[in-house]
Amino acid sequence: MAEFYVDNSANLMNAISNIAKCDVIAVDTEFHREKSYFARLGLVQIGAGEDVFLIDPLKVDIAPLRDIFESDIEVVFHAAQQDLEIFNRYLGTVPRVFFDTQIAANFLGYSTPGLGVLLESFLEIHLDKSDRLSDWLARPLDKNQLRYAGQDVAHLVLLRDRLVEDVSKAGRLEWLTSELSDYISLDFTGIADPKRVFSKLREAKALKGKNRKAAFALVKWREEKAVVVDRPSRFVLPDIAIGSLAQSLPKKVTDVRSARGMDSRYLVDGVEFEILKVITESESINLSELDELLAVEVPTLNNESISFIMTWLSSYAKRLKIDPSTLATRPDVVDLFSQVPKGRLVTSWRKEAIGDYLTQVRDGEIALALSPSGEVEMVKNSRKSVGL
Repeated sequence: MAEFYVDNSANLMNAISNIAKCDVIAVDTEFHREKSYFARLGLVQIGAGEDVFLIDPLKVDIAPLRDIFESDIEVVFHAAQQDLEIFNRYLGTVPRVFFDTQIAANFLGYSTPGLGVLLESFLEIHLDKSDRLSDWLARPLDKNQLRYAGQDVAHLVLLRDRLVEDVSKAGRLEWLTSELSDYISLDFTGIADPKRVFSKLREAKALKGKNRKAAFALVKWREEKAVVVDRPSRFVLPDIAIGSLAQSLPKKVTDVRSARGMDSRYLVDGVEFEILKVITESESINLSELDELLAVEVPTLNNESISFIMTWLSSYAKRLKIDPSTLATRPDVVDLFSQVPKGRLVTSWRKEAIGDYLTQVRDGEIALALSPSGEVEMVKNSRKSVGL
């Protein structure tokens, strides 16, 4: 494959002209986000036919790529989530026609495989990862870095073809197509939902009343501030400080400074005064909404029964040669066995694959039993108790 380094607008428009002639292209990015909220893009790699275009976003505006993403061209990624967040931020869109080789591999029994693993398994191609930890924001980029970056898209379309072939042979192409459609419809803003972050806060459930209100207010303030200053949330305020502040409800600046987790890294630009204001204003928050957010719906099955179902699910996924977590997770099962069934097992391809069977288990029409080989299997429920 021929590689082209694109570092000016004229070269970019020429690259786009060639890319637009393809029905399928491969895309990858190199970026850093260790010290920022949003990823800092260092390079865009596009494989188009026999060419690889290495586009330098530090030297050229990549906005014209929007036309490619909004066209009928199929865009192939591997493990696309962070790439999609980047393009959503830089281009304001994600590909209209989308494929992810990692998701496809899940339908062949692989669990979050790396690109190198798949290229070796399906194409007997070995990737050189010696430049994996390069500084992609430093300039100039040397030949080894560019070669390393280009290899990630050089074989991706061919890998896509092999995966589609094998998924089709397994009779799961409709499942894969549905999963890809659902995935590309997700939120790729890269901005965390404060409610979701709060629900996962370790101390949240232990806090009550006004302390719980303060904790949510601090989480919301932290997430919003992290976006504005473009720093990871943990760099703005750590979870331990949120828990400590929410519990103590400080009234003075000195109280904020002495709270657990509030060391000098976080005490900058008068943040103490912001925190005091946030805590004071948190009293107006609707507590019932927070309580509902943290409430755990009790499933109609106990934990032991759910674990038994998960054992069957793992065994069934192994027989199907599908990644178990792609087929269903424990929360998926809990959702199905809720008072009002919901979630991924009541819709789309998962309903066909296992949702309908588990619904029959829920309704007592099918039972789970141990086979002579020791596997958990589904059998017709005789509804006859042995009296134990």
